Amino acid sequence: MTSLALLAQLSLFEKLTFTMAAALKIAARMIGGRHALEVLSVLRDVEAQGNRAYRQGTYTILQMMPTEEIIEAYQLCLRRYGSDFAVFKQVFLEKEYLPLVSFVKMQVEMSEVKYVVDAGANIGCTTIYLKKVFPTASIISIEPDTQNFQALVKNITINQLAEVHPVQGGLWSSNEWLTTHHNFRDGRDWSIAVRPAPVDQSIEARTAIQGITLDYLLSQYHFPQIDVLKMDIEGAEQVIFQPDGHVSDFLERVHFIGMETHPELGGQQKVLDTLHAYGFTFFFAGESLIAQNLKFRPIL
Repeated sequence: MTSLALLAQLSLFEKLTFTMAAALKIAARMIGGRHALEVLSVLRDVEAQGNRAYRQGTYTILQMMPTEEIIEAYQLCLRRYGSDFAVFKQVFLEKEYLPLVSFVKMQVEMSEVKYVVDAGANIGCTTIYLKKVFPTASIISIEPDTQNFQALVKNITINQLAEVHPVQGGLWSSNEWLTTHHNFRDGRDWSIAVRPAPVDQSIEARTAIQGITLDYLLSQYHFPQIDVLKMDIEGAEQVIFQPDGHVSDFLERVHFIGMETHPELGGQQKVLDTLHAYGFTFFFAGESLIAQNLKFRPIL
């Protein structure tokens, strides 16, 4: 019996169910195919530059050689599935934070960058990048998602990074409990956002993570100031930069900022207004806002 003859025997509901199942299978293959192409593209670029990549269980290990920009070798442990390869490509191949680093180097000596905060650290690509560029700096790396945080710790460990402090939590305007969600942008591991946890006994409430303020981080790790603040926290910056008492607790002690402001959420102008009110000048490089506090005075 032909496929058409078989279909003719199905009810309308069965035909719809069959069609939906086939469409989902095709979509899954397309998504998997796109991810495979993304991985292969990164691996080709990595090996073309004389670096080494090999599999280790469910991970891919990248052994990266020194470059003119990053003068020390480093390693990265990437999960085979998810957004890890996309994050690596963005930070190291497309050099997303090079405009920030170049601007900082134009204004101060590298040795003056002593305190760095990487908010939205994900698996640690930007943490490693900033530590290799500013090797004498102490870095706090904060990441809310548990699996991303485990990968962050792994990457800090395999690179034997001294004075790098991983913190699991969500950067926020208070120390209230938060939960993570995957409803932002493409929903992959690099787009995990936070929101206040419900007060009831739902599963979401029981898996809450700690909200953490920048002022608290500075106090806990004895940072007198933040020389470079990198922030990619999927919209939470629009809560943190509200013109209230919280922002005055830390913003005067920040010298340079590299931040994604997520204009699609509608609160970008409030962030810019707050920065302007505290004496920052700023410009955009791609999606990144780069800002300098003209009133900043280092605490010696």
